[in-house]
Amino acid sequence: MLDAIASVIAQIRTVPGLWPVGVGEDDGVTLGDAARRHGGRTQASLRQLATGQRGPGGFPEPLIEADNISIYSWAEISEWLRTRMGDDIPSENPDVALADALVKVNCRARAAHREDGLRHLFDSVA
Repeated sequence: MLDAIASVIAQIRTVPGLWPVGVGEDDGVTLGDAARRHGGRTQASLRQLATGQRGPGGFPEPLIEADNISIYSWAEISEWLRTRMGDDIPSENPDVALADALVKVNCRARAAHREDGLRHLFDSVA
């Protein structure tokens, strides 16, 4: 999947003035967003699972926590709900979530004229 996404991004970049801004649906969600995507659980139910008040434990950790707002990965939550809770929801492809995050980070670097810094950072952590 990542090879296919990379191929499409490379093709988009051959068109002057065109730049990819994302891949698929946003992966970052609040528990309220996750409840809406799920359709069968409430925000309160997900909060209880996230805090360990209910369920088997091991709910995915937030990607970001700031000012009483937690952002989670929908791909991670949906996988956990399917495998640990038996919820009948479609699986999310983690490659799409990863590619989306990378494309969005690249857009931010491009807007700040820091693409070379991003390449150096990526090479350092890869």
